[in-house]
Amino acid sequence: MVNSALSLFALKDKALSQPEYEEQQPPFVLIKTNSALKDFVEQHTIDSRPRYDPESFLKAVKEVVTDELQSHRQTKVKMILKCMMKETYVATGEETIVEAVFHSAVEINLEGSDVNEIYDRMVKRF
Repeated sequence: MVNSALSLFALKDKALSQPEYEEQQPPFVLIKTNSALKDFVEQHTIDSRPRYDPESFLKAVKEVVTDELQSHRQTKVKMILKCMMKETYVATGEETIVEAVFHSAVEINLEGSDVNEIYDRMVKRF
């Protein structure tokens, strides 16, 4: 797994308290969305949910991503976080929604590597 794309559509000011919201929703699912070079390169996506800000989304999907990392050893991994952000122009008061994309550095997932540490390092770079 070389690229893991995490997509997210949420505005931080509309976030609910996560324990209350998570009980109402099914668990996040990692879906293989693209592959190349006869499955040598794979891209996985976790679909977004409303009312998650980037920080709470990354916490909520940690277990799903680390489980996938556990099953794909001897690989290079990169995470991409996509989120929609509200941009306000002070002069006009006009608000627009723009897609922001954040990339982690490439991490090497070896047999003896701690997948939680790999995930934390990738998230820290966002």
